Amino acid sequence: MSGNGRFLHRRVVLARCIAAAGTGRSRRFGGLARLRTALALSLSVSLAAPLPAAAAQGAGMERSGAASEGGPAMRADLQYLTRAQALLGSRVKNAAGEDLGKVEELVVDTTRQVAHYAVLSFGGVLGLGDKLYAYPIRMLRPTSAAGELTLDMARERLQQAPGFSPERWPEWGTSAYLRNVDRYFGSAEATQAGPTLRLLRASELIGSEAVDGEGKTAAKVADLVVGLGNGRVACAVLEVQPAEGGPVLVPVALSALVFPHGGNAAVLRAPLGEEAMRHAFPRGQWPNFNDERYQRELDTYLRDSEVKNARP
Repeated sequence: MSGNGRFLHRRVVLARCIAAAGTGRSRRFGGLARLRTALALSLSVSLAAPLPAAAAQGAGMERSGAASEGGPAMRADLQYLTRAQALLGSRVKNAAGEDLGKVEELVVDTTRQVAHYAVLSFGGVLGLGDKLYAYPIRMLRPTSAAGELTLDMARERLQQAPGFSPERWPEWGTSAYLRNVDRYFGSAEATQAGPTLRLLRASELIGSEAVDGEGKTAAKVADLVVGLGNGRVACAVLEVQPAEGGPVLVPVALSALVFPHGGNAAVLRAPLGEEAMRHAFPRGQWPNFNDERYQRELDTYLRDSEVKNARP
C-alpha cells in the first residue's frame, strides 16, 4: 500500500471505530463515552492534517497565495517594482519561450515620472539584428527566472513593429517615431508632446550628478526603481556622502530632480532633509521594494516629499 493509501486507510479505520462504538450499550462497555471522545479527537486531528502532496494534486487542490509560474504574485493594488539597472540587459522571451533578444534601454519621461518604453534589440532574431524597437513597458512581465522578462507577442507582429537604427536614435520629444509606436500598440497613455516633455534614456540618468542650487555636487543618481505593468518610476535612488561614515543610498521622488535641457547634471529642487536621510540604506544592502509594508511606507514618504517640493 502506498503512503497515500495508508494515510487514507487510517482515517477510514478511525471512522469505523466511532460508528461501532456508537452502536453498543454504555452499561456493557465501561468508559465508552471516553473512548468515543478520544477516537473523535484523533479523527478530527487526522482530517485537519494536510493531504500529502500527491493526494492534494490528485484531488485538484492548489495552494493559494503562491507566485505563479509566469512570475511573482502581487496584490492588485501594488506594483512589481524592479531596479532599472536590473531591467537593462534582461533577456526577453515570448509566451512560447522563444528568445526575442534583450532590453537595451528604457525611455523615461522625467516630467510625468514614467518609463514609457523599453528599447529591445533582437540580436539577429527574424533578421532584425540591425534595428532596435521601442515597446510600451507595460507589455513586459517579470518571470520567476532572474534577468528574464516575457513579452507576449507573436513573431509576425514583431516583424511589423516600428524600428530604428542603433546609429540613429530618435529625438524622443519631437520625433514622430513614438507616435507611430503608440499607434501601433494602441497605447492607452500615448506620449503627449509639449514644451515640458522631457524624455531621457535611463543610461543617461543613471550615473549622472545631482547638484544643489549653487551648482555644487550633492549626490549621484545610482538607479531608478520602476514598476512593471504601468512603468511608473517609484523613485530615484541617490548616492550621497554624509558628513560622517561611508556613502549611503537615499530614495527620492523623481520630481525632486530637475533635468535641464542640454545639461549634464540634474538639479535638486531642495536639499535632502532629515526625513530623506532616515530612509537611507548602505550600498550593497538594497531593501526589498516588493515587500508590501516597505512599499507602502516608501509611497507615504515619497508622496509627502512631493507635496513639500511643490510648495513655493
